[in-house]
Amino acid sequence: MKKHISRRAFIKLGILGGTSSAITAMSLSGRNVPACNAAMKPDNNMVLTAFFSHTGNTRYMAEQINGRVGGDLLEIKTIKPYLGNDRQVHITAKNEKRRNFRPKLSTAMPDTSKYNVFFIGYPCWWHTMPMTMFSFFDQLDLSGKTIIPFTTHGGSKWGTGLSDLKAINPQSDLKEGLTLYGRSVKKSSSVNEIKNWLSSSGF
Repeated sequence: MKKHISRRAFIKLGILGGTSSAITAMSLSGRNVPACNAAMKPDNNMVLTAFFSHTGNTRYMAEQINGRVGGDLLEIKTIKPYLGNDRQVHITAKNEKRRNFRPKLSTAMPDTSKYNVFFIGYPCWWHTMPMTMFSFFDQLDLSGKTIIPFTTHGGSKWGTGLSDLKAINPQSDLKEGLTLYGRSVKKSSSVNEIKNWLSSSGF
């Protein structure tokens, strides 16, 4: 298990100065789509797609991925939900980031020994991952595991999300991810982009 202090030190040094821009149930599904990456060649039962979603866009993206690669699907949820309109949620997210606050999760943590590949998804909030994701990673050791990220955004794409993800999982193998504009994630063009991305990644 990684040291909690080192993460907090990283957040204080790397994230808190960023600029702005606009989990208790585990859901298991889809064990019938084979996944075969040329480099990793994981059994589809050893793939976990874990995601945090507020508006449903990232959930839709996660379901599309899980439907194609198989394995298990896990929604990351907080004990205290994010309530209010977009502006209020954005203010809450900004304050959490400024305070380096870790929301408490209601989601049971997965047994990482069961999986080799982790698709990790989230919306980009304030140029990085929501603090919910930092809470999630605080409780997991993904050393030696493959992480394939995906995100939905409102215009900022990854922000510093990829570098932050790598910094808190330094012993993981971070693969090329996919970012989609949130409002267009359900369009056929975006669905095709997901399919092509997975295909080019060996799935």
